[in-house]
Amino acid sequence: MSSERKELWVWNAVPGEAAPVLCGRFRWAPSAGGFSVGSFVYAQAYLDRADARPVDPVLLPLRDEQFTTTSLGGIFSALHDAGPDQWGRYLIQRLHGPQNELDFLLLAGAERAGTLDFSPDRNTPPVPPRSLAGLGELEQAAEAVKVAEQGGDIPPEFSRLLVCGTSIGGARPKFTLLHDNALWLAKFPSHKDPAHLPPIPLRECAALDLAARCGIEVPEHRLIEAGAVPVLLVRRFDRRGLDRLPYASARTVAWSNPEVMRYSYMASYTGISQEMARWIDHPTEDRHALYERIVFNAATGNGDDHDANHGFVLDSRRGYRLAPLFDPVAPAMAPATELAMAFGVHGRAITRENLLSYHRRFALEREQAEAVQARIGEVVAQHWRDTLRHLGAPRREIEPLAPWFGFAEQLVARRARGSKPTQDQDGQ
Repeated sequence: MSSERKELWVWNAVPGEAAPVLCGRFRWAPSAGGFSVGSFVYAQAYLDRADARPVDPVLLPLRDEQFTTTSLGGIFSALHDAGPDQWGRYLIQRLHGPQNELDFLLLAGAERAGTLDFSPDRNTPPVPPRSLAGLGELEQAAEAVKVAEQGGDIPPEFSRLLVCGTSIGGARPKFTLLHDNALWLAKFPSHKDPAHLPPIPLRECAALDLAARCGIEVPEHRLIEAGAVPVLLVRRFDRRGLDRLPYASARTVAWSNPEVMRYSYMASYTGISQEMARWIDHPTEDRHALYERIVFNAATGNGDDHDANHGFVLDSRRGYRLAPLFDPVAPAMAPATELAMAFGVHGRAITRENLLSYHRRFALEREQAEAVQARIGEVVAQHWRDTLRHLGAPRREIEPLAPWFGFAEQLVARRARGSKPTQDQDGQ
């Protein structure tokens, strides 16, 4: 059952240490009126370390002071990044009953994103992370997904497996998996998926393959079968081997400037591009890559591109950089006509003109933005069918997906006709 917990101790992985070290204390004063207050202080012993990493390099720099927030329910976005999302929260409630926000952070028992962990007191280290022990457990995990989604009692042998999915982001069934001395996500179908379309893991694998054809960075991935269902394996990009790398979602990057975000429930692509300068010394390359993702999501009808489905990972050579593309498919019954975040003068609307309207905010000249649209549109339009077919999708399930790729077809057709210049809205 839910506790009255209002305090957590935060731990952080640092290079060369076998286990996370005590980093600081987070206190939370919840309010039913929506004005909850969170506060964080670093442990002095952590600040004294030469290898200390900040929890958030912008909002929570390494300083001996108390940091407070009333944003996002009083919980710093960097802490949210290390906690569960819809699927993980669902599993925690199925395994433990209703919880408050700090209990969700504490009970997410799998391999969290990034480097943070939590414990109930300073003298108790975090519970060691758990993951599926190799491909042999995937078939049983597929059965555990069915039981969890059906809402019945969960047998003890499935509870052990379901813990391995409690910290993972997103709304769909997934688990952490240890395979070939590396950490992967194992992503399963859901009983809620449309039955007349290819399974979501297959569609996501196809989207990642298409993105790679477009020159977009994607994580290592492969499609396998377990328990007679397709399972997508995606290698964790926030791990180097088994070492943990600091990670920040695009939501966290956007909330680097809470004054800008105070009147918005969702980040915008333009805002994320602007805030990159706080996180990345030379963000031009990452701004270009972000624009490519906008065009790709538009070309594939993916409207699930919200601020938790983009992220930044710490690279020892470059500092923070845009993470590889992930979660590029929405389990919707129809293609998106708008993206989840605004990117142009007409907000989120998927049109060629809107995609071109703020090109300079992504460090691109108009001709460069047009070239990105042409390249991605052509690759997607030419190869979406054969990519799905190569992965085993039958024709009867492929053709109903044609509307998802209609905008890519429009880009190709317009280029073939020759396009009429539109007014540049950047005013630069």
